[in-house]
Amino acid sequence: MIEKHFLEDPSIWVAFSFIIFIGLAFKPLRRMLNESLENKIENIKTKIEDSEIIKENSIRLLKDTENKMKDSKVFCETTLIETKNRVELMNKDSRVQLEMIIKKKK
Repeated sequence: MIEKHFLEDPSIWVAFSFIIFIGLAFKPLRRMLNESLENKIENIKTKIEDSEIIKENSIRLLKDTENKMKDSKVFCETTLIETKNRVELMNKDSRVQLEMIIKKKK
């Protein structure tokens, strides 16, 4: 008699149906969630790889720019030194010429 009453209760059948529904719906939902998460993971990995490539390129460009700056600084310093030397030579030559002109006039 208890068994008959247990099987005749509609709330038990609703509970069983709900459990069966959850059991059947769980697999496809889990698969969809896993696929979605895997896609997001792949997107994040791709973005990280792209970021690493950009970082490496930026580091290389920075080093190139720093090297060019050093080269430019060295070029400027040597140009300045050469210019000073030329100016000194021109001054000496001018003085010598001026002294010669002054001596000639005397």
